[in-house]
Amino acid sequence: MKYDDYSLEDFLTDDFFLNWVRHPDPSNTAFWTNWQKENPARVPVVQEAAALIQSLDFTPDEISEASVARMNSAIQQRIDEREKVIPLAGQSYNTRRWYWLAASVALIAGLVAFLYPNLLSEPNVLISSGYGETKIVFLPDSSRVTLNANSRLSYAKDWQKGSRDVHLEGEAFFEVRKVVQETAEAGSAPAYRKFRVRTEEVTVEVLGTTFDVRHRRGETKVVLKTGKVKVLDNVAGKAVMMKPGDMVRASQQALVKEVVNPATHTAWKDNLLIFDDISLDEIAGLLEDNYDFEVKIETSQLGQKTFRGTFPADDVQLLLQTLSKTLDADIDYEQKTIVFKTKP
Repeated sequence: MKYDDYSLEDFLTDDFFLNWVRHPDPSNTAFWTNWQKENPARVPVVQEAAALIQSLDFTPDEISEASVARMNSAIQQRIDEREKVIPLAGQSYNTRRWYWLAASVALIAGLVAFLYPNLLSEPNVLISSGYGETKIVFLPDSSRVTLNANSRLSYAKDWQKGSRDVHLEGEAFFEVRKVVQETAEAGSAPAYRKFRVRTEEVTVEVLGTTFDVRHRRGETKVVLKTGKVKVLDNVAGKAVMMKPGDMVRASQQALVKEVVNPATHTAWKDNLLIFDDISLDEIAGLLEDNYDFEVKIETSQLGQKTFRGTFPADDVQLLLQTLSKTLDADIDYEQKTIVFKTKP
């Protein structure tokens, strides 16, 4: 498994581990509890990494000499422990101390930059995923976002002070927490802060719900799994209310609603690709957007052929082999180029 050979430094820079330590929830707690039971020899390093992160934990407004001193103290302790190791022949004390001092400075800088992105000079926090990669992100209010491949999510560093707005390019599945406004009067009904997902075409407004947003190729699709959502056209100003099982497509200043199976559109977050009467043209777009392939289809007739099936998201070879047999097509596959041809 990925974490079996992790060192202390690896755990300190792993986003999933950091999210568990700083924002535990039933999902990540269950994972790390089970993993530690299955890997008892690794428990000490996990506990040490968690303790170090917690010892450095402070709010963004607490950056002070005392905070830096706390970090230096924790790192210095690690240096002193390492210096008890017998040095190699020819390695001087000063050389070793300089090495660990440089390493400690790099570790402090890395931890501050990773744990507290709002301390950087950029006005927004940007999180991105690579081709073929999904990534779990916890927002400052503990809402959970799963980014699909080749996607970018950004939000303002003062996000907690204003509206809960995020900007999306690509695709993401949102699990939004309800957050009560701090200005609500005592004894009155709770007022909740809105959560908004913005793409080039639409703004999606929610309170607490789960839904998928896909923004690719000049079109945004919103699929609602639970809760209630309003989709607002950014240009035309039209709005559509959604209920679970609805999908809204937004393109060319039009909002079109239809009923779908949400599981089909959100299976990617469970490492599955589910195709339900999807054309080869659409599959080609997915291969380009999510996996960085260049896809060519020999004829328009072949591109319009539809396909059904379920495949592991990390096994493109199996998908291509099945497409070849089902669609009666030859496939030339070389490095990052895929060519579909009608069999003679």
